[in-house]
Amino acid sequence: MNRHIWQRDFLENQTIKWPCPACHAAKLILEKRTLNTGETSQSLNEHREAGWEPGWIEGRFTCFLKCHECLEDVAVAGRYSVEEWGNDELRQVEHMHRFEPLFFMQAPPIIQLPKKLPLDIQKEIEASFQLYWVDLASCANRIRSSVEMLLTDLGVKRTIVSNRRRRDLNLHNRIEIFRDVNSMLADALLAVKWIGNAGSHSNALDEKDILDGYEMLEYVLEELFDQRSKRMANLARQINKAKKPRSAIRILRSR
Repeated sequence: MNRHIWQRDFLENQTIKWPCPACHAAKLILEKRTLNTGETSQSLNEHREAGWEPGWIEGRFTCFLKCHECLEDVAVAGRYSVEEWGNDELRQVEHMHRFEPLFFMQAPPIIQLPKKLPLDIQKEIEASFQLYWVDLASCANRIRSSVEMLLTDLGVKRTIVSNRRRRDLNLHNRIEIFRDVNSMLADALLAVKWIGNAGSHSNALDEKDILDGYEMLEYVLEELFDQRSKRMANLARQINKAKKPRSAIRILRSR
């Protein structure tokens, strides 16, 4: 996961590095000919006020991003403002649009999902990608929900019988049960849970918190479905045992 590309706004002359939702190549480019902007009525009325400056402008926009790898089109809508950029030495002032997307059809994938991930969990995480741009609290709740679904897929029980009565286990309890299987992944899931819990309180999260949650979730999914650590350990063992790169091992075996 490349955290640095997930700023939730961009300048009109800025290169976008978000991956394509269809082919996942980082090839989405703003199609400037499709860009439509319109000021809000309040912003237009403010033009009449004394001391008005272009930096007061606010409006809404629509556009398409196109993937230059697979040619997928992504529809975007949101709001924009105007910022003043100047060079004091040259006494030059430039005004640029800053765009803040609020809606994507379809939202870029913030993390890569394993191909073996069950479809219901995949859809839940993809729904969170859409919410990242418009509602961080709801996004955090979706991420937390995906952890619940993941534990169910892994066979972690959801209820327990106590005093002859069946009661539901909360997410924290279920993660602690999973700790007996993999304590490192349980720690990561617990951290994701705390971030998800904070999503229940308005204004309790910023985008860095959400990216923390995504990064840990991606780590857990890689370990569970792609077994990355196991594959890397096996690869290191092969190379260290032969004391040669794998290409040299293959050549020796072919003789």
